[in-house]
Amino acid sequence: DRLEQDRLAERGEVEGFFVRLSDVVRTYVERRFSIAAPERTTQEFLREASRHPDLRGGHEQALGAFLRSADMVKFAAVRPGAEHCSQALAAMRGFVERTAPPPEEAR
Repeated sequence: DRLEQDRLAERGEVEGFFVRLSDVVRTYVERRFSIAAPERTTQEFLREASRHPDLRGGHEQALGAFLRSADMVKFAAVRPGAEHCSQALAAMRGFVERTAPPPEEAR
């Protein structure tokens, strides 16, 4: 929510937006699935994620698509528009909602 409120993409700070969003996603994945995401490259992380039973299929695909997109912004100077940033945020928000532990498990 804070990232959305900061309106980085609308201010032209697309790289900063993707850096922060990918940090949030990687930290979530690390804590939720016990995968050391922040210390791994995208390829290494996705290889590890593909072995986790709760991240197979659609979850793995959504995560992979986002991380590859973020890498293009962070390392290849791709600069998508604000709409693409909004879509990435919505996709990762959906990913978190779909993979969050059930209420009894979260306690």
